[in-house]
Amino acid sequence: MENRQDLPLVNCPHCGTPQVLVCQQLHWPQGWKPGDSTEGIYYECCECRTPIHESDRPRLNALYLKSFPEVVEAFLTARDDPEKMKFFVENWLGNEWIDLPPLGDDRQRPTVIRKDQEPLTGRR
Repeated sequence: MENRQDLPLVNCPHCGTPQVLVCQQLHWPQGWKPGDSTEGIYYECCECRTPIHESDRPRLNALYLKSFPEVVEAFLTARDDPEKMKFFVENWLGNEWIDLPPLGDDRQRPTVIRKDQEPLTGRR
């Protein structure tokens, strides 16, 4: 994983691998919505793939400062509205928003993508 000097590294509490927290490693139960139990929400270590639960992580981009359920709720609230998604990407994640031409599908949902990562879709 590329080491960006402007982002803090956090060591995995299980294997000790230093890593930048990215949304693509955040997982939540399919169909999860605000108000549901937050028990199934976790961050997956990029090295050992072990779940890192809310109680395991340090506090610091929104993934560092907010609880994992708060980040998931903000993403799910924003993903169907391009303006809200732009705000989420720029203000919660601290990433640059890039306008892409529409694909002609009105049902298309925005995804958060970095060159070195998979799209953020909420898996598992």
